[in-house]
Amino acid sequence: MRTVPSLSESQLDQLSEEELFRYMVRVRDAGQNTDFRCALAILVFRHEDLIRSRLRVRLQPAEYDIHLEDMVGNVIARALQAAFDGGHFAQFHSLLHTITHYCYVDFVRRQQRLRVDTVGGHGPDGDDSGMAGPEVAVDGGFDEVELRDLLESVMPANETHRRIIRLSLFDGLPAAEVAEIINAGSDNGTGVTENNVHQIISRYRREARKRYGESV
Repeated sequence: MRTVPSLSESQLDQLSEEELFRYMVRVRDAGQNTDFRCALAILVFRHEDLIRSRLRVRLQPAEYDIHLEDMVGNVIARALQAAFDGGHFAQFHSLLHTITHYCYVDFVRRQQRLRVDTVGGHGPDGDDSGMAGPEVAVDGGFDEVELRDLLESVMPANETHRRIIRLSLFDGLPAAEVAEIINAGSDNGTGVTENNVHQIISRYRREARKRYGESV
């Protein structure tokens, strides 16, 4: 197996995203895992501002100073440990969006547990800390994780459509970017257009409102 010349961090930092991906594929195929992880780290940290902005729009203003940077660090740490093997850049972006989303969901669940303990009068170290308390409600009578579960329950059977809905509604990606991600991972050559994404989302919203009303 032919060895690929290793690049320093400063050399990697000068590469475009496309060049960086080509290098990652070459060192991956050559079995140079250390070089691959170094390039992945450069790639992940290039997206730190994007990660921060996507988390910021989901947080309440009062939560920025307390939680934002810890959450950004958590996403970066998970991305560096993720099972990404150097595929197309759209697959990396999809992976990063997914990790960001689930870090946020984990944050929501932790906050709910803390608020339930507080409302119920039990501290996290108290004897009754495991008792169920009242739910933390948001508009429409659903807490955020419960609302996501409801929306998952009306997902279409088609896996591509399910992925489009998650990327668009749950991860907040624009239709053009969703189409790009879906097409990059397609093996059958079927192209998804921006208009297709809008149609799928529109049908999904109609079904969700038909079943659960305007509160979702």
